[in-house]
Amino acid sequence: MALLSLVAPLLSYYIDSSEVRRQLRSRGAHEARLYADSLALRILTMESELQRIARRPEVNLGDESFGPEKVLLQHAHQESALFRGGVALLDLSGRVLSSVPQYRFGRTNYASRRWFQKALSSGRTVADRFGDELDGWAILVPIRAKSSVVGFVIGVARAADQPLAFSLDEAQQVALVDGADALFELPDSRNVPQTVFGRASEARTAEGLDVTENGVRYLAFAARVRGTLDLWLLNRFDQVNTPIRRRLIDQLVFLSALQFLTWMAFSLFVRRTYLSFREMEARVAEEEKMAKLGMAASLIAHEVKNTLNGIAAATSYPLPSAGGQELSGRIVRSQLMRLGNLAKSLLSLGRPVRPQLASVDLRQVATETIEALRVLPEAASVELSFEMPESITVEADRALAVTAIDNVIRNAVEAAVAAKDMGKISMAAVRVTSQCADGMAAFIVEDNGGGPPLDFEEHAFEPFVTSKSKGVGLGLTTTRQSMEAMGGAISFQRTNTGSRFVLRFRLHPNVEPRREPEHVTH
Repeated sequence: MALLSLVAPLLSYYIDSSEVRRQLRSRGAHEARLYADSLALRILTMESELQRIARRPEVNLGDESFGPEKVLLQHAHQESALFRGGVALLDLSGRVLSSVPQYRFGRTNYASRRWFQKALSSGRTVADRFGDELDGWAILVPIRAKSSVVGFVIGVARAADQPLAFSLDEAQQVALVDGADALFELPDSRNVPQTVFGRASEARTAEGLDVTENGVRYLAFAARVRGTLDLWLLNRFDQVNTPIRRRLIDQLVFLSALQFLTWMAFSLFVRRTYLSFREMEARVAEEEKMAKLGMAASLIAHEVKNTLNGIAAATSYPLPSAGGQELSGRIVRSQLMRLGNLAKSLLSLGRPVRPQLASVDLRQVATETIEALRVLPEAASVELSFEMPESITVEADRALAVTAIDNVIRNAVEAAVAAKDMGKISMAAVRVTSQCADGMAAFIVEDNGGGPPLDFEEHAFEPFVTSKSKGVGLGLTTTRQSMEAMGGAISFQRTNTGSRFVLRFRLHPNVEPRREPEHVTH
């Protein structure tokens, strides 16, 4: 949106700039033609005035007294706006015979000047640049006596006195050019590149001449004044475009400031919203925490109550036979193991795990854990198959490994028995296998209990999340903590008949891994 808001002033600048260029082209040739006609009329008037002086009987270059001529020259200089630069009489050698004002013609001889050479050779009126000492131009008219040229009367016009100087815009410049030589430039000499004047034929067209010289872009137009004289009208496009560019800059500055203030306000709004969100998030997290604590307390209380009820039931009736006493003892040990497992899970959840890694025989640990689980009441109802090689040595903490293996096998046994009790399957089965690959030993536990609910995978390893009717949901959480602390991992997959949990242990570095035929899907 910020970039789009800048498109409007840029597009407006492009349109206005194109319109300015179009207007300059449409009026440039016509304006140059008007200026050329005006200058041609002024030159004709200056010629007429100088010819009038040259034909006056008072003008006699043969005598030594120039008093009458002086009066004529003073009148032409002071009473007319045509020759404010000065008026003078020259002989055929270029010597100044009389001049007004006298300081203008400080040189005593002008025979080397181009305008004098041209007039002397042609015997005709000549218009040319006067010289470096004056920014103006001169008109030289021959003085004749009996059809012979005996001298010249010269009138000098200052460029600043030309009417054109007062009708130009600030971005316009006018030059009177003879071929490729500039006679004068208005409103002052600005060093227009002389190479431009060599392209007069292009500048005389209606489209004019679009040229860039010394980093300045001109739209130039030319019109013939008379003979070889051309009037050039040069428009400095960059200066004409200055108000439009200044307006563009003002608009961009305004939009930038507006966008900055908008961003500041938006940032404050976002910051306030973010802080409010963080506050709400913290409040929701606290509420969730309290809800989880309440749920955990309820689950723990329920688990303890069921365990105590089981112990009470096992010890409330007299058991005269040895078999009954043995059954009662097994029930009590199972319920006590259940309480011990709960206490161990709670303790593990609340403290960091610092494993003591050593070389551990995974088969031996698994065998001992399975034997310990056989005291569970559910164990008698499960067909538990155990297929592992004679020895797999892993790098692990023995106590943590026992906890992890105990949790996944216990879950599998309970899930399979629950499915059997609900009539979903006829025989509860749990299968324990292993596989070694890529420096890792995979301990695989599968059951045929049908699997947990469909959304179980996302929260399987979160604390206090359980899909069983009994339990507090800490087994898988502590198992993951234990496996990650030992550099291993735990993963869960659904199978066609139930669930598969895979514990991955790192093989001991000094033991060559063995590949087993059992197929495992990771």
